[in-house]
Amino acid sequence: MRNNHLTILLSVLMCMVGIASSAHDFELNGIYYKITSATDRAVAVTYKGDGPFSNTDRYKGNVSIPPTVLYNGKTYNVTSISNEAFEMCDGLTTLVIPNSVTSIGQFACYRCTGLVTVNIPADVTTIEQGAFYGCSSLASITIPKKVVSLGGSAFSGCI
Repeated sequence: MRNNHLTILLSVLMCMVGIASSAHDFELNGIYYKITSATDRAVAVTYKGDGPFSNTDRYKGNVSIPPTVLYNGKTYNVTSISNEAFEMCDGLTTLVIPNSVTSIGQFACYRCTGLVTVNIPADVTTIEQGAFYGCSSLASITIPKKVVSLGGSAFSGCI
């Protein structure tokens, strides 16, 4: 009987591994979003697809994130940039982050080697590990006074 339960459990787990979940809930004007709180109507900018490297080189030129987005008739506040959201987007040159954003996730702009300009809004309190790691064209940046958590290697590899 015990072997039978183990077989069933293993079968269920193997089926779950095959189920892919998408990193994003919706796309608007070429930017992908994940609902982080339906109650507070908050979203995070994220990557397309089911893996962080699915965004590689997706964004080019200037990207301006809006402070709010409309989805299914509801307005959501853009409150964060999730882990790996812009990872390895070499063609991204400018990233405009709205004042509504308070956190920037791990490796959010990892190896965006063409990124020259990024504004970090005054209300950002958290910049996680490796957020701008390898952004070798990023010449200067101002870290807001409200930042209380700055992850390791957040700006490693920047000039």
